[in-house]
Amino acid sequence: AMDRDELVIADVRGGVAYRRAHVRGSWFLGRANLKSDLQRLPEDKPVVLLSDEIGFARLLDRDLSQLGRQTHIVTTPLQGWEQAGFDLEQGAGQMASEPHDAIYDLEEREIHVRDAHDYLKWRVNLFEILAGDPGATYVGNA
Repeated sequence: AMDRDELVIADVRGGVAYRRAHVRGSWFLGRANLKSDLQRLPEDKPVVLLSDEIGFARLLDRDLSQLGRQTHIVTTPLQGWEQAGFDLEQGAGQMASEPHDAIYDLEEREIHVRDAHDYLKWRVNLFEILAGDPGATYVGNA
């Protein structure tokens, strides 16, 4: 058995699940920008992929192996980690990847709603904005 300090735990269950509860000190890791996100993890340690979906974990395992990382897949539920003596925590923790699965908290949601509202307001007024710009051209349906 490896000592906890000899490995990196990468939680690949998804951003919402990670924020709800994860092994203390684990990293959230997605697949979308894996090569760049992997640079945030310690390089000299094997990566343990904590997953509840074996197919996705196998894809990440293959990708990480191709990038030269030693990996292990563990599908033990969080309760099992806790029973084995690992502490759990909530919140953003260590995010190696940007989560793309959901907006989680109300403050973050309000920011996204405001940004979407501002974009739509701009988009609705775009024709008027372009009409007032003599350098802009509009190509309509021919």
